Amino acid sequence: MRRAPLLQPLTSPTETTGAPEKIGARVDLYGLPTTLDDLRLLRPFEFQNWVIQRIDGTHSPRKTGDMGIDGYSFMEALPVQVKQSEKVGRNVIDNFETAIQRAGKHKGYVIAFSFTRGAHEEAARAKAEHGLIIELVSVNRLLTTPTAAQYPQLEDLFPARQETFVGLPMPASRPRNARPSVQELIDSDRAPTIPGVR
Repeated sequence: MRRAPLLQPLTSPTETTGAPEKIGARVDLYGLPTTLDDLRLLRPFEFQNWVIQRIDGTHSPRKTGDMGIDGYSFMEALPVQVKQSEKVGRNVIDNFETAIQRAGKHKGYVIAFSFTRGAHEEAARAKAEHGLIIELVSVNRLLTTPTAAQYPQLEDLFPARQETFVGLPMPASRPRNARPSVQELIDSDRAPTIPGVR
């Protein structure tokens, strides 16, 4: 049986799902887009995948016929539209305004390489007339924002420690009687709030 090499160049941003960084492993990724020119060369769905992953969002359930929503932002699940083009204009923003209203949201994001003056004016008009916030985000801004993979590793923060943190044993769990009972958790949830604390 022939074995694949340990390091293979990645050809798709979607190949990074299930990131080993979550368990503390250091991972060097090769072949992912790092410049605007790299991003322009991606196929449309790969570009969309890269953007949605970069913002820690979720993909729209439908790839085609998505009614102008390519994904949703993290936390608030706000609509995101991805355009792999320069000089996105007024008509795109106007159509996205309708998609935001159809989704029943107050805000949305359009992500593209650049926007025309008309696009900025349309976003301002939507806010003034309907209270809808349409944030125009340049792809360059996503490239310059650090990702979780760029945060320091424990080994970098504590260089004097020789062994890896992944190999360290887990701390012992608390004794069973130290844990709150189900009833104690329910009672604590029903307790009156403390002033100044939500």
